[in-house]
Amino acid sequence: MGSLLIILLVAETFFAISAARLHTRLFDRYDNIDLCTEAHDDPRLIYTIKPNRCGANSLGFFDAEHELSKPPTTFRILVIGDSVAQGLGVPEGSSFGMQLQALLREEYALPNTEVIIMARSGYTTSQELIVLTDTGLSFDPDLIVWSYVLNDPAHPIFNHTSGDLGRYFFDPASHTVHFVRQKVFELREWYAARGCSSKFHLFLHCAYREQIGTRIEELGRITRSNDTPVLFVIHPVLEEFDEELDGLMEVHGDLATMARRAGMEVIDMLDVLGDENLDLVRQRPEQHDPWHPSAYGNSLIAAALAKTIVADYLEPVGR
Repeated sequence: MGSLLIILLVAETFFAISAARLHTRLFDRYDNIDLCTEAHDDPRLIYTIKPNRCGANSLGFFDAEHELSKPPTTFRILVIGDSVAQGLGVPEGSSFGMQLQALLREEYALPNTEVIIMARSGYTTSQELIVLTDTGLSFDPDLIVWSYVLNDPAHPIFNHTSGDLGRYFFDPASHTVHFVRQKVFELREWYAARGCSSKFHLFLHCAYREQIGTRIEELGRITRSNDTPVLFVIHPVLEEFDEELDGLMEVHGDLATMARRAGMEVIDMLDVLGDENLDLVRQRPEQHDPWHPSAYGNSLIAAALAKTIVADYLEPVGR
């Protein structure tokens, strides 16, 4: 028992030092990582934007302030998502949620529409579901726009797709146990991914397809129990668009089938952006950014959303 205890202490020390080195490297890589973000009180969410800092509102989202109580004549739209819905990298007011509100109020002459954006860079589907249930539904939305990006199934810590924010702010009770969990996760992922493509987005959908379906069904159950319709928006991968198109079209089709089966309406932005000049749609084409559209790309997404929302949700209820 004494020998085992010594081994565990040595292991814990080794993994703690490794974690500290990683933390230092991430701190050096992102100069403002502590300026705008902080650990979340809910360990499931891991991190949050600091309230009222760096352009965020009091809830830690890049949006204006919204009253919790909804006026009786207001049609309230809730946008849930990650950095794409947040509008990462585009000028203030250029996210598709912000542009959607402007379109509905000005071009469609619907001043009583309100868009609330609850999106956070790096969040995965599991975290977004927590945002919806713990915060979003309390605002009594009339419609939920669920922004789905093809990297959303990834684990917020082990898959390293959160811009390193998950790894930076995650503080395990035991570094040794965390290491073991990571290896178990990698083993399960390897087993689930047998026969899957090595291309990242195809790999994720293939390896986590069952989990994706379960979470989409959960989203459907949550919204049905609250009698709130969902517009499920699928965003395409913008990097190497033509090369990966065939495989990604199958993924888009599978996601659309899952969402419709769960009772949601689907808009596939592959249909909206596919015929556009991708150098204009992509935010940083020279950096091979696969996810984030430019301000122009966000405007196309907003226009497609506005057209569907007005036709299917606003006109029938007489607003």
